[in-house]
Amino acid sequence: MVKPVFTFLFVCCCLLSCNTTTTSPSGKLEYFNLPGFFRSEIARLQKDKPHLMKTIQTGDVVQSFESDTVNWQKELSVFLTWNLNRAGREAEYLVTTDSSGSLSITRYTARDSNLVLRDVAITRRDGKTELLVLETVSRSWVRDRTVRFSYQPGKGYGIHQTENTLWGSPQTMEIFAEIQDEAHLKK
Repeated sequence: MVKPVFTFLFVCCCLLSCNTTTTSPSGKLEYFNLPGFFRSEIARLQKDKPHLMKTIQTGDVVQSFESDTVNWQKELSVFLTWNLNRAGREAEYLVTTDSSGSLSITRYTARDSNLVLRDVAITRRDGKTELLVLETVSRSWVRDRTVRFSYQPGKGYGIHQTENTLWGSPQTMEIFAEIQDEAHLKK
């Protein structure tokens, strides 16, 4: 009697401890489709034609401008360069998800410190993506560069870059871009 109960409990514990992951029909692990997400964002923005208010700061120099016509393909092109689903990347990122109620954060953390794309965090509320944050790090004997990209659908994006060169002082560059639809401009 004890042996079947023990076996039942052991099987239940094993099943409950299993971690589910998204797999493709071919059986390979699939990560969040960053290029696909940004292509759909670009298509939506091209259709909606919102305005863009952009501020660029390089060191102590700050420039701000507003644009009524925006080439969203060009504006968001930097986000299209990162793809977690490239061939051979199945084991390169540790995937963790934290959730509470309707809010969840999925984080892809590089297992290898030599990968340029080090961290991707995707915040969702009720399954809808609200924030994407990507961090890249590139190091060489001449220069270290860290870039943090963030994007909020329908609201805007930010890029923060710090660079430290062997013969120079650290430099910082920031871009803040706010997407403004017609309703926002009339307020």
